[in-house]
Amino acid sequence: MESEEKKLKVVTVAPITKAIVGEDLTYFTTKDISTGSLVLISLRNKDIVGLILSVNPAEDLKSEIKTSEFNLKKIKKILPNMYSPHFVAAAKKTAEHFVSPLGQVINSLTPKVVLSSLQKKVWQDSGDSFALIENSKNTTTSGFEISVLGLPDEERHSFYKSLIREEFAKKRSVFLVLPTVHDVEICGEILKKGIEEYTTILHGQMSAKNMLIKWQRALEETHPILVIATSTFLSLPRRDVTTIIIDKEGSSFYKTLTRPFIDIRMFVENLAREKFTRLILGDVVPKIEDIHYARSGNSVQELPLRYRFPKDIEQEVLDMRKANGKDSVFSVRIKQALKSSIDKKERTIILCARKGLGTGTICSDCGGIVSCNNCGIPLTLYKTKNGNLFICNRCKASSSADVRCGKCGGWKLKVLGIATEKVEEEIKSFFPKAEVFRLDGNIAKSRKQAGALVALFLKMPGAILVATEMVLNYLNQDIENVFVASIDTLFSIPDFRMNENIFGLLTRLRLRASRKFFIQTRRPEERVLKYILSGDLLEFYRGEIEEREKFNYPPFSTLVKITTERPGETATKEMDELQKFLQNYRPIRFDKGILLKADSQKWPHDYSNLLKTLNSLPKRFVIKIDPESIF
Repeated sequence: MESEEKKLKVVTVAPITKAIVGEDLTYFTTKDISTGSLVLISLRNKDIVGLILSVNPAEDLKSEIKTSEFNLKKIKKILPNMYSPHFVAAAKKTAEHFVSPLGQVINSLTPKVVLSSLQKKVWQDSGDSFALIENSKNTTTSGFEISVLGLPDEERHSFYKSLIREEFAKKRSVFLVLPTVHDVEICGEILKKGIEEYTTILHGQMSAKNMLIKWQRALEETHPILVIATSTFLSLPRRDVTTIIIDKEGSSFYKTLTRPFIDIRMFVENLAREKFTRLILGDVVPKIEDIHYARSGNSVQELPLRYRFPKDIEQEVLDMRKANGKDSVFSVRIKQALKSSIDKKERTIILCARKGLGTGTICSDCGGIVSCNNCGIPLTLYKTKNGNLFICNRCKASSSADVRCGKCGGWKLKVLGIATEKVEEEIKSFFPKAEVFRLDGNIAKSRKQAGALVALFLKMPGAILVATEMVLNYLNQDIENVFVASIDTLFSIPDFRMNENIFGLLTRLRLRASRKFFIQTRRPEERVLKYILSGDLLEFYRGEIEEREKFNYPPFSTLVKITTERPGETATKEMDELQKFLQNYRPIRFDKGILLKADSQKWPHDYSNLLKTLNSLPKRFVIKIDPESIF
């Protein structure tokens, strides 16, 4: 009989946790175990799930064990293995691309309640495997392919319904990923009709008990199913999923806001490649990178891309530099249109780029901007029960509006820009009897509140809704009039994606207008506004892709943004030192960080030295690959 010493194995484990762990960990066990297994380990006096990355006989590592500064801990137990080899391989590729720990990536793609249940062994042993393992039969796939689908919501949903019926007939399942809980609920109601018993809807707002019941039913169902879920549930292990759809693929919500900073769309593409399945990217206006991918002949198009969005409505760009009505946030044209809409009982949405009384405050004496002492970003002025207050939209720090300029000590502070509270006040002063609603992050603290407010607005003819772009998450029907109070602050943001974001946002709004669509601006010469009114995606794309190629932005490069969580002068000093250290990669220095441009065709596999450097940086450095904002 083999001795305990000979059976002893040293294993490398990726801890599946949100916590920042510097590197993969080492444990020992005498049990038979293989790479890819899940185990229960102890980390910082807490039991967590880990993924086995390597297994070596202890005899082969005697010298390393003797010289180790730490005593190896024992693996507590082996757990049901819920992750398929395809899933793990896709997670590894994603982790490498975004310079993130593998365990953190897997954790972000797995519901907490499922990991918790693994530890408690909720699912019972079923022969050679556990019921949590994918138990559907292997299904022949049609092979890996990407399709880019650019259509209005109603047309996309109609296409999805047909596709789901076809896949069911072939005994195949479909997984539809959406960016938010609200999107899952809305799309679920539309697509489940007629196939309710074979539709699984999953999101993080449901109860733990309900989530586990649905998860298990989805695994046990022998008939093909439609899964409609947020990205956390991509770890659901069914072998017969041969089509994955990422809907609203242009949404910024697919990029995680906390560590690990990954793009879910990249993981899904990696998963589709590993599983050799079909991937569909759907939206009204697809991302510029995906249009470029499609036009380069790399994708298989299910339907031709929609490049034009004609709309037979009254529409106009209103030059606020020539507007009549001194000190008013509205042009005479908008005021007249509002009066007409109230008289005719037509509903109106007025979009503002920002919430609050204004988009920023400057000193009339020196031109200095009133900024947050903690974050350094411009403060926003809000009206509260305790009077006007400056509030930071990032760290939520507040201060009295009765302050001097921090630069010159002057008192002449002036609020600039048009924001939701200011617009709401002016409408009520002009039309005191009108039903006026406001939807922004200060009014709607939850998804439920926002949905209820929009539903109430839709029931009231002649009502006016002042809102930020969050309204699009809750709007699933046309509105007679859509007016844009101002988006000029967005043009001032130094970001190469800004025109794309503006085009997507205003195109979605325009498609919801059934009678009038007006845009107020002091920058009517901006090309993107012309393309929005004409609904000309093709010409807009051509201009954008030409500019990106000229300045080497995605899809022609991969951007690496490095910042630090240290404050003030300490951050500046650290970044100056890092800039010198990375000089071979031509770093671009900006106020609070560094930007690198890597060859997108070679990232990450041909940048091994840079990856080693980035992985060795202390965790106070924040690394984002292809970030939403570059400055």
